[in-house]
Amino acid sequence: MKDTKYNQVKSASKAFNTLKTSFFIMLALTTIVSVGSIYLVRSAYKDALNRIYIREGKQTYTARVSYDLEERKFDVEGHIEDFYLNMFAFDQHNFERNINRALALIGNDGKIIYQGYKEQDLYKQLVQNNITVYVEFQEIKVNMEREPYNCEVKAKQYWKSGQNLESQHLNARFKVVDKNIGRSSENKRGLMIENFVVYDNSPVESSTF
Repeated sequence: MKDTKYNQVKSASKAFNTLKTSFFIMLALTTIVSVGSIYLVRSAYKDALNRIYIREGKQTYTARVSYDLEERKFDVEGHIEDFYLNMFAFDQHNFERNINRALALIGNDGKIIYQGYKEQDLYKQLVQNNITVYVEFQEIKVNMEREPYNCEVKAKQYWKSGQNLESQHLNARFKVVDKNIGRSSENKRGLMIENFVVYDNSPVESSTF
């Protein structure tokens, strides 16, 4: 009888200890989840504070606050420079490589430019005349007020063959998309040029060294 009572007490004590252990494990997990949830909520709240929301009609645009936009502006300018220095600057040795790099930075307009190169048989001209083409920037304007960003470039493109040098304006307006564009080894900044229009490609000068 005494043993039975002792076993009942022992069993009850063991059950209590098991229950207590389970409770502390559950409490620990709840705490971890709660802390994680609080962290996520605070992070989302902080991120929301760093954005401004612009509503136009039925669409809402988001943008980072000024100090983040200033940093992103450097990315946009770098993206534009990379595009120009690959799509419009080349020689017979790096032509294909440069074009492929440029095509990863622009939408369908880049394919149209490349198609024009092929119709002109540009690569053959580069080889036959030993032409080197390079670009000189005069101004890059980026309006970060709303995405996609309105941009404008004023530049000169030079065509050098032997002692001959010809140049033309290469001024263009376009937009840079900063939404739903994934980063990759070909497009490290996660940006895309769209609506690319050259509004001035008139000759600048012709000269002989």
